[in-house]
Amino acid sequence: MSARGFRVIDLSLMVGVTLAASLVAVTVSADPSVARTDVVARTDVVARTDERASAAIEPAATSTTAPPVPTFPLTGLPAGNAAVVSDRRAVAAKIDGLGGIPAVWGFDQSDMVVEVVVEGGLTRLIAIFQSRDPARIGPVRSVRTSDFGVLTPLKRPLLVFSGGNEGTVQMARSAPLLAFMPLSAEGDDVFWRDRSLRAPHNLFASVPEVRSHAEQGMSPQPLFDFSPNAPAGRTVGTVKARLTWATRVAFRWDATRKVWLRELDGRPQLDGTGNQLVTDNVLLLISPYGTSPFDARSPEAQPIGSGAVRLYRNGIETIGTWTRADADETWTLRSADGAPMALAPGRTWMVVVPGFARITSE
Repeated sequence: MSARGFRVIDLSLMVGVTLAASLVAVTVSADPSVARTDVVARTDVVARTDERASAAIEPAATSTTAPPVPTFPLTGLPAGNAAVVSDRRAVAAKIDGLGGIPAVWGFDQSDMVVEVVVEGGLTRLIAIFQSRDPARIGPVRSVRTSDFGVLTPLKRPLLVFSGGNEGTVQMARSAPLLAFMPLSAEGDDVFWRDRSLRAPHNLFASVPEVRSHAEQGMSPQPLFDFSPNAPAGRTVGTVKARLTWATRVAFRWDATRKVWLRELDGRPQLDGTGNQLVTDNVLLLISPYGTSPFDARSPEAQPIGSGAVRLYRNGIETIGTWTRADADETWTLRSADGAPMALAPGRTWMVVVPGFARITSE
């Protein structure tokens, strides 16, 4: 009710109270034989009326329940501004995953990393940014058909890549995402080559510049559940996966820093600042692979349906299953006893593991 409404009620009640009091006074003065108790009773009626008037204009008690704290959808971490949760696109960038690359840039500000197997037994990385925007990411590499099935749940993200074969690039332009590459109209403002590095591993991009040339969109939905409480499992210090004959990855638990340290082919993998790549969650999603329709040499990850999953968080390994009905859906994770598997708030490194890969943990 408006403030004007309250004033109207306040005035009408005051008038009613005044009239009642006047009637009492007139009655007493006109007939001295009226009993004192009757005057008291009438006065009591006026008092109760006054109490009801005060109650009517008393402001409603305010709720003491604090509003929920907004969180970033891909990390589960608190967000200081709710706007970055509701209307801020995800930016996904294809990054070189070769062991011979001296370093990769921007990973220290990523929300999530997805690793998929490509041709030649190698892997490529998709670094996903939503909560922070690094000014330098790379080396940026080419698109694969595997990328679309992984990125579709992110609600039309921006996909940054260097190029690709004609069929895959055309598919990128029609997929539920915004394709951004050097051949784009604004490509010269976004991409550059670092001449101190060897091509083709020297193409870089700026996430703020990418955003400045793209239309505003929706923030992604959370791909997983997050909780500070780890699911049941066993304590492990290292997990290793031989993904193909050519690629070995490992993550080692740092109990002091409470993070997993990334290794590639037996060596620490570094970011552009010289620090080892780290993550809060390691998610090994065992998935079928097919063949890209545009390149018979290129494997295509197909993480739809169901399969086995291994989650590593807080130094604990939990083994379970994943399910996903179609490409628009997110992944549902459950442990062996059927309980939900929630990730630790923070960065997630998801490896889409082929079924023939060998995984060990200790």
